[in-house]
Amino acid sequence: MRGGGVSLEQISEFGYIRQNESRTTIKNMETSYKLTGNNTLVDFSADAHYIIISGYDGGFKIFDTLQNGIYYRTRLKGSKSDINIRNQAISPDKKYAGFSALNKIFVVDVSRKEIIRKYEYSEEERTSSSTFCFFHHSPRIAFPDGEYLRIHDIETGCSHSIALPHGAGMTDCIAIDPTDKIIAYKSSNGVNDIRLDREGNIVSTENNEELRDKVYIFEIETGKGLNILSVPYPHVWGAKTHLSQTMKFVDMETVLIWRKGYGFSYFNIRTGAEMRTIDWHRKGFVCGEFEKAKIYAGDRFVLFNNATPDSGSIVFDDSGRIVKRYSLRESGLEFILYDTKEDRIIYRQKIGWCPATFHPETKQFAWIKREYDENYKRSEYLCIREL
Repeated sequence: MRGGGVSLEQISEFGYIRQNESRTTIKNMETSYKLTGNNTLVDFSADAHYIIISGYDGGFKIFDTLQNGIYYRTRLKGSKSDINIRNQAISPDKKYAGFSALNKIFVVDVSRKEIIRKYEYSEEERTSSSTFCFFHHSPRIAFPDGEYLRIHDIETGCSHSIALPHGAGMTDCIAIDPTDKIIAYKSSNGVNDIRLDREGNIVSTENNEELRDKVYIFEIETGKGLNILSVPYPHVWGAKTHLSQTMKFVDMETVLIWRKGYGFSYFNIRTGAEMRTIDWHRKGFVCGEFEKAKIYAGDRFVLFNNATPDSGSIVFDDSGRIVKRYSLRESGLEFILYDTKEDRIIYRQKIGWCPATFHPETKQFAWIKREYDENYKRSEYLCIREL
């Protein structure tokens, strides 16, 4: 995102340059590219060459940061308002990109610019857009399928399955270790006040204790269960207490588990011991949208949307007592980029609620900006800023 001179006349009063079909970049300035559709997800590729974008209208795009434009786009057939893509990813080697909708996972061959695989999964997942993972060192993909984890080789079509505990499905998150040998699995079926069977019928008004507070660790090639991590729910009363859709390995022995409305914890997958916990409430972030947080560079940088509290809503202390009343407003939301190694905020930007992402090596921050005219017609822009 460096280079490309520009005259002062081209710089808008908002500090960024807007172009429909190309972008000119200035260091420490914002640049933008006009998008079509309703865009709600944005992520960099491992080398920042591409940015993948998805949304509520079944649209998926790959933006090329070197060519300054959309490299590939597709939109699934159907009602624009009913095809919600909640999960997307791009493989570490950039060969494949993927997104999930309509109870399928679609895999795009990036060089060929076409969808080459469609993987269906069970209705036991009870979501039209399931989580999935690309492998780090091979052309494989993993995704949940009810009471199984499916491992598919994208190139050969070969596959195998890992059996999950009874009652699995409604998957929160999966994660693959850096060597592609271990996979971690977390279901949300155990966090509900009811227990569901394979068809989604209520079979009990009690939680599924077999799944509650548990993260399952498996060996990928054999399907052997290696450990079951016990992850107690946070003590912050009144906050979201279940585990989130964010979980990742920071090394071959340690998995980082994000907890909504609380913080995140490090667990040793062999011993099950909790080695470290970061509590955002104790750091002064009491009104953040932590469930949507993203973690980069192993576990060093955390990006989340924090709130500037106004009077009206409620904040609890550790024992559940009300200590302050606040209300959260769109204008008060502020993105925080936090360096866990240095234990400090390194960047903040008040841009309201929107999808955003960060690339640690190139220090680029990207987000979807929304604007409305007098008739409330929405325009959306991919904005990129070099920090």
